[in-house]
Amino acid sequence: MKKTMIFKVAAAACVVALLVCTFLIFGHNFRLGTHYADAEQYTAGGATVTDPVNNVDIHWTEGLVTIAYHADNTIEISETAPKAISGDAQLRWWLDGTTLHIQYAKSGYFSLLSLKKELTVTLPEGFELEGCSVEATSADVKIPSLRAKNMVMNLTSGDLDLARAGAESVALSSTSGDLFAGLEEAKTVSVDTTSGEIQLTQTAAAQSVSLSSTSGDIRATLGDADELQVSSTSGRVAVEAGTTKTADIGTTSGNIAVRLAAFDQLKIGSTSGDVTAALPSKPGFKAEIDTTSGSFDSAIALKRDGDRYACGDESASLEIDTTSGDIRLEEAQ
Repeated sequence: MKKTMIFKVAAAACVVALLVCTFLIFGHNFRLGTHYADAEQYTAGGATVTDPVNNVDIHWTEGLVTIAYHADNTIEISETAPKAISGDAQLRWWLDGTTLHIQYAKSGYFSLLSLKKELTVTLPEGFELEGCSVEATSADVKIPSLRAKNMVMNLTSGDLDLARAGAESVALSSTSGDLFAGLEEAKTVSVDTTSGEIQLTQTAAAQSVSLSSTSGDIRATLGDADELQVSSTSGRVAVEAGTTKTADIGTTSGNIAVRLAAFDQLKIGSTSGDVTAALPSKPGFKAEIDTTSGSFDSAIALKRDGDRYACGDESASLEIDTTSGDIRLEEAQ
């Protein structure tokens, strides 16, 4: 009985060791098959699509996804790899009405080896989509330019480089990848990452902008934004914006640097990071400044009453709270 038990334990240990070794050898290349609905509707391999397309929906496992433009009046779907791609490993596509679905490979495809496949979707020059959705596991996404009313891009471990884009709604997320986005215009913007870095620029006015990172830095240069929310746990935050109605910016252990042209309500909080805020002194604001063990100084002339301060006509509201971080106010130029 004891020998049987020892044998079972040894066998289980061997299985665990085999799985660990496989993961260490193949890393992200070790993947289970991905199943998706309506698999029988899909066609294998690249294609030229001439029918009307309003939405593009991409699901890619590893490698690279690129969206580009060309002078032709067609949508081109192509993939490349260092080795020949054939059979179940070929991409699948399906035009469902006016929605173009693109899948990494045949439904249920399984491989221990990385093909390093690169997908390129080429749109007609000047073409604007109703919606563009990209789901990528360990693939990078590179988009030099894109116009779509709604953009949703979710990455697990890849980086996103969205150089120039225009949209009404933008939602970007990543688990461990970096997110870089240059937005010409967007009414609502949501960017979220766990351990990646966020770099965002937006030139036009927005209704709401929300940026969140657990351990990555956040850097944002924005136009006007009615509502601005920025949060990071252990990353640094640097935000420059035009006029904001309400802004809430916070971090646990990272430093915060904020520059605003104008604001109605501004709240900044940090546990152990320093806060530097460059703000306009006119028309003025009332402020509550509170730090437990940090220092406070201001280049803006303030009237003080305890931990309350006043500047100009006191029409705006400012609240800054830190535990062990220093606080400094500067005059926005």
